[in-house]
Amino acid sequence: MADMSETSTELGDEASKTAGAPTAPSGAVPAARASAKKGRTAKTAGRKAPAKKTAQRAAARGPAPKYPRHSLEKALRIPRALIEQNAGKPATRDEAVRFAGGTGLNGPWSVEISSGQKYGFLASDSGTVSLTDRARRAISPQSETDRQSALREAILDAPDFSSVYNYFRGEALPDEPYYANALRDRFKIPADKVPEFQQLFQESLSYADLLDQSGPQVRVLGRRSHGRKDK
Repeated sequence: MADMSETSTELGDEASKTAGAPTAPSGAVPAARASAKKGRTAKTAGRKAPAKKTAQRAAARGPAPKYPRHSLEKALRIPRALIEQNAGKPATRDEAVRFAGGTGLNGPWSVEISSGQKYGFLASDSGTVSLTDRARRAISPQSETDRQSALREAILDAPDFSSVYNYFRGEALPDEPYYANALRDRFKIPADKVPEFQQLFQESLSYADLLDQSGPQVRVLGRRSHGRKDK
């Protein structure tokens, strides 16, 4: 009987302790779960920060230049590779880059494809690039005039290059700083891109036999456009 009484007393004490123990309020999040959630939120914020900084840097640089970022000669590298390595047939963008010696499509190669399109050497459709008739005439001319006419057409189609060529053709390019000022103010070339533009423009005109550099001043060849008016 004494044993049973002691056992009853012990059970009563345990029940009393349990009843008195504090309980978590309804709806409370366990500390471990809250800590894990906080960690995930911090990681997400960390991933968003670089993207935001990239967007801010792009906005600070301003809009991308419209003109081709490669000279005429360099913009023919991929079209020439398609002829020599792929029998002139269309290819995916990645394949075209590999034919030209690249290891895969990336930023610089994407810009080079864009330059080829701006000159009218490449056409793009559903992820593939193909040669245009202009590119074929420039690379594999079938007459004495094919190459030169194809290159001149490319200059006349290229954004910004065409406007500057049409304005100055038949004349000498201005001395500095007037040349740079005209590109910036009249043709809206971003000030930080003017040196690059000048180099690519003059290299391309020279390759197309549209530049005379034999005299003291560089002259743009071709008949002056009619009705030119100062803006």
